[in-house]
Amino acid sequence: MIQISKLEAISSALYGTPWAITEAGLNLMTGIIEAHIAGVRLSDEEKQIRAASQGYGSGAEAPQPQVALMNLHGVILSRASADMTMSGYTDPQRFAANMRRAADDPNVSRIVLSIDSPGGSVSGTRAAGDAVAYAASKKEVIAVADDMAASAAYWIGAQATRFIADPGATVGSIGVIMALRDTSEKNAKDGVQTHVLRSGPEKALGQPGEAITDATKAHYAEQLATFHDQFVQAVAAGRGMPLSQAQTLATGRTWIGQAAVEVGLADEVGTVQQALAGAFSAQPDTQRLAAQSPTRLSAAVEKSGGAPVPPEVLAMLGLSADATTEQIQAAIDIQRKTAASTERTNMLAALGLSEEPGKPANLSALAAQAKDGALYREAQLDRLHALTITNEGNDEAGVQAADDAREVYAGQSLERISGQITRLEARRDTLPGGQQSKAPANAAAKSTQKLNLSAFGLGGKR
Repeated sequence: MIQISKLEAISSALYGTPWAITEAGLNLMTGIIEAHIAGVRLSDEEKQIRAASQGYGSGAEAPQPQVALMNLHGVILSRASADMTMSGYTDPQRFAANMRRAADDPNVSRIVLSIDSPGGSVSGTRAAGDAVAYAASKKEVIAVADDMAASAAYWIGAQATRFIADPGATVGSIGVIMALRDTSEKNAKDGVQTHVLRSGPEKALGQPGEAITDATKAHYAEQLATFHDQFVQAVAAGRGMPLSQAQTLATGRTWIGQAAVEVGLADEVGTVQQALAGAFSAQPDTQRLAAQSPTRLSAAVEKSGGAPVPPEVLAMLGLSADATTEQIQAAIDIQRKTAASTERTNMLAALGLSEEPGKPANLSALAAQAKDGALYREAQLDRLHALTITNEGNDEAGVQAADDAREVYAGQSLERISGQITRLEARRDTLPGGQQSKAPANAAAKSTQKLNLSAFGLGGKR
């Protein structure tokens, strides 16, 4: 009797829950859970081996100084237990906590996110995606589809500064799915009747053992539509693409490698190893270290205690091996001033302010914005709108893209709006003259993207 109760409880959670996952991923998860229910367990020795050797889960690694490697591997399952993570699942809440920790770590300048997941539960996915967006608002986050970034995994990865697809990686599957199991006829044959008493007609529909009615299907279809819209909006916001384009891609289809780049779901084709080496970064690691860590450079010089300063430190300061003590100190002072200036500029930019030479930012205006959150929010949305036009082009299509971006972000948090502003500014600085977002850097970018969409059967709105 206890075993039957447990089986029905877990089956209810599995079959009556919305999932952002591929069909194959859902089947795999179903098999693992049903095996678990059947009594299949890992031995203590197997648990120790898996915990020590496998790379699934949501941990962060440090393969090289100032670069954090985060893993999003396996099926995403909200608040997965330790046993489940050892079986290949990822806890999105734990992943989010680790991502935010890396974002706030001053010793980390860049985050590489390795993704190999078919997706998972909708629950917890938004928190994980918001954590990636938060990190991207503070530093560079390079997401890499390392074999598969589908459904919920793509939702999360799309919030990164840049999204890279391995040549053979599966990317996309934008959409949600729910399975409802109707065992009423089988139970009737077995002589089992299920009676469900409700305080209201829509309370906890689809209970184990009861028939799945049209009303039950309509109820859950409405929920799925809501989650689908949230998914599409998150992709549009994270990728900086018009909402209409994200809606066109949200059919549940997947693309492989370069095809994902051509439809706008990825920026480039590449590997995790290339991302770790800085191949997709806007600034080389040595330059970033010199610009952001003058205190660390000064400590390295002081640590030498009069002995020759390590050549790598001199290189970061832009000095030759025969630099004098005075030259080294002068270089460190310059780095301090540069870092302070960069920090101030980034802070003001995040607040929607700017400074002209000899004209400090209007701090009284900043105070007014701080007192009036609505005014500040509106100013940030205006800035996002203007930057979108700068990147997309000052024409009808560019203005429409800017209007779509404003609509998408109007309901988002200030943290996400500021993160997108930072990404748009970075794109503006690297794409001369303002080019279409996520498109090839050439004069025929717009027509090329339209051609590719048509080739994949995605020529118009759904």
